[in-house]
Amino acid sequence: MRIGIDTFSFDSPGENSGVGRGVYVRSLLPELIRAGRHHHFVIFANKETQGAVPSSPNVTKVVCPGPNRLRPYRVIHEQIYLPLQFLKFRLDGMHFFGNDIAYLLAHRSVLTVYDLMWAYYLDRDDSALKYKYFGITVPLSLQRARALITISRFVAEQVKERFRKTTGRVFPIYLGPGLLAEPSQQEILSFREKYRLPFIFSVTTPMPHKNLRILLEAFLRLKQDSLFSGKLVVAGQLRGSFVSDIGDFIRANHLGDDVMLTGFIPDQEKTYCYRAASAFVYPSLYEGFGLPILEAMQAGTPVIASNAASMPEVAGDACLYFDPNSVDDLVSSLLTILSDKEKRSHCITKGFDRVQRFDWAETAKETIAVYEKVFLERVQRRRMV
Repeated sequence: MRIGIDTFSFDSPGENSGVGRGVYVRSLLPELIRAGRHHHFVIFANKETQGAVPSSPNVTKVVCPGPNRLRPYRVIHEQIYLPLQFLKFRLDGMHFFGNDIAYLLAHRSVLTVYDLMWAYYLDRDDSALKYKYFGITVPLSLQRARALITISRFVAEQVKERFRKTTGRVFPIYLGPGLLAEPSQQEILSFREKYRLPFIFSVTTPMPHKNLRILLEAFLRLKQDSLFSGKLVVAGQLRGSFVSDIGDFIRANHLGDDVMLTGFIPDQEKTYCYRAASAFVYPSLYEGFGLPILEAMQAGTPVIASNAASMPEVAGDACLYFDPNSVDDLVSSLLTILSDKEKRSHCITKGFDRVQRFDWAETAKETIAVYEKVFLERVQRRRMV
């Protein structure tokens, strides 16, 4: 088969390549090309991300013109440019890695669904234009695509509950763990100076669904009761209108010397923080998967995670869970990990075992199986004509 893959909407390596969707592109493409060596892939990238497309005899790379950050241009790319390219390259199917499909290619399309974040915020009466936009376009894509790949069973069930016509066309396929980049010895020395032990670590943002506020409230309780002498280190993008709310909380409670909001940090630095942390906390109210959970487990760090959304599905029995709406519950979990050596060791051991269940090669193999299920029918019918 000849399969198109659209990665045009992804940003250049940096902040967005280090989060879930960027990891999906970087990690899945090489394995997909290996697993599908009997197929030919035409991969559509932009000028900034073309380097992420592996070179292989079964790959044709198309560097698409135009600025991918402009929404109107993305629409032109998806709805006009790609259908023309589909005909030009005589493709049998198209896999869309972004939020939307080309409607003219609906019955030839597979769409990866990472989450229903737009619905989460619309349900909470968020009036942001981007959520309203996705609230119109994404349901059309979900209902028209030939098949949907979700990154967890949790997202699969959400899709089927909201869009009943998708039942039978939804395939949950887990991600693999993100690659932990090894820091050099010089970098380790530098990071030790920057991040004084001990510290609690989290990878999150100030967005409301990330629930950073409850982690700050739990940490404040530990400091007020003299239960932890170290710092809280939070890595993640510091963008949007909610950043000031977090800053206000930190200042109002005199936590400026105890909380480090690092913003985006390079992979080597993140690896160090995972490994050096006393505990890793993932407090989200809503996630489609939760890659940082697996990254922390890979690093040998005990994980404390919210019991909401996809987190129990990903972490299994390898972490401590807490009610994401309860400060008391999170404080109790933190004290257990920080003081109970046996429980801490148990979580670390279980974490190493758990992360072995997730593998990008298996993700690719299952993705190829979806292609063969939904596209081969048309290929075979065409050959019979």
